[in-house]
Amino acid sequence: MVKKLEQLSKTIIILSGIGAMIWIIGIAIFSPNLGNILSEFRSESTLNEIVIQNLTASIIAIFLIGCGFYISKVKISFKASNIIAVIESILFFIFLLWLFRYLGIQTPIDDGSFVLNIAKEVVETGKISGWYLAANPQNLFILFVYIFIDKVFGSFDHHTIYIIFSIMHAVSALLIYFSAKKLTNKPMASLIAMNLFMFTIQISLHVANIYTDTLSIFTSLIMVIFFVYFIQTKNFNKKIVYLTLSSIFLSISFFAKGLFLILFIAVVIALIVGLSGKEKWLVLIPIVTFLLLNVGWNKGIDALHLYEIDERGMPNTHYLFMGANAEYYFKDDGREHYRSAGGYNDNDLAFSKDLFWDQRMSKSIISKIHLELIKERWSSLSLTEALAFLNAKNATTWSSGDLKSTFSIKLAAEHNEVSSTLATSKGFNLYMQTIQMIYYFILLLVFIKMLIKRTGDLYSLLTCLFLVGMFLFLLLWEASPRYSMTIMSFIPILFPYLITTQKKTLK
Repeated sequence: MVKKLEQLSKTIIILSGIGAMIWIIGIAIFSPNLGNILSEFRSESTLNEIVIQNLTASIIAIFLIGCGFYISKVKISFKASNIIAVIESILFFIFLLWLFRYLGIQTPIDDGSFVLNIAKEVVETGKISGWYLAANPQNLFILFVYIFIDKVFGSFDHHTIYIIFSIMHAVSALLIYFSAKKLTNKPMASLIAMNLFMFTIQISLHVANIYTDTLSIFTSLIMVIFFVYFIQTKNFNKKIVYLTLSSIFLSISFFAKGLFLILFIAVVIALIVGLSGKEKWLVLIPIVTFLLLNVGWNKGIDALHLYEIDERGMPNTHYLFMGANAEYYFKDDGREHYRSAGGYNDNDLAFSKDLFWDQRMSKSIISKIHLELIKERWSSLSLTEALAFLNAKNATTWSSGDLKSTFSIKLAAEHNEVSSTLATSKGFNLYMQTIQMIYYFILLLVFIKMLIKRTGDLYSLLTCLFLVGMFLFLLLWEASPRYSMTIMSFIPILFPYLITTQKKTLK
């Protein structure tokens, strides 16, 4: 009975993954959003032009995946592939250093800039002033990363921090290679997975922002490689060690980016559903580790006495509040696909900031106010309008291959000519869209294979759960193209699975 329930649960998870990917691919091709945050090129194009471009990108993506299948059949030794992977990661690091100069990066932007300035203040005064980090304590981890870099290298210089983040990003590529190779013993396919990540320029461009995206990708991939070792080892004691190490970096990933709470939930469910016998008790390791590290982290922050106020952290209902803002989307101005749908909103932020910082209301009262307004916003929509709004939110988060990268780079380069050209280049946007469609089709094919063949491993199941969790969560949360990056680094590792003819059955 238990086994039947587990198998049914896996089937539901996989079907949910397939459904989510069909929706994501469908909106990316046929119903994309065109706002400036999705790239300047999109904001200046018509819907038909983008639909044609995205359809073209999808066709190219399928062709390139087919080429990957063919290339992956090339025989190569593990030693040779390891050497190639290390050399490529070094070249990738050099490329990232060159990219900084080529784009003319001048300054960090947005949240990265805010947190960096606060880090300088903390070093000088030992205190955090102002509302920003009081409202966004999830950025404390990257604050301490900046301070650590300053202590080691004696500088808060943007380029110095960029070099450190470039090292993280190059090592992330290596982690993808070694994780894929350990999982499937397919050296050539693992090299292809690594190269796919390195050719994803829209993610690499975010390194210049020296923000949580690069940091969380790096820490989560360390979590992944330990998780893969946990899957592959037969020794029970080693399983405990690897899962403990994986759980530690899972918690660190959550400190780096709050959205990785979804990954924690996915890990717990994957272990409950995917393990059998006494191994099911291993699910306690990530749960206990996560709770202990979070309690320790919060007590450590309290002990530093950094804040001017006792209660910190904007209620999460603020992001649900912004995510329910359909006012701009339903404006009757004839520009439906160019309007924001539940994304960042200055007026909503000012409203929440006034409650949290200016009036110093308690988080519980603010949450009640938000929930009433959220209920009011959703209830004002008809069923048809609500579905259209959710579709537009999904399009904002999932349809843009750009991932807000050229928008950010233009700000960081202070409108340097090269960055402006990239932002408006049709060819460059087609390239980025093609890369993103490769990621999406790999996920869809993996889920279909898992369903038809009844095969897969715990990592495949985890990725499916993570994708479904992110997809459902972002239906309600604030919409942003950056958020799709959270899952993207997990996808290349699955490519070798597509070419594997024999795999452990999901029993």
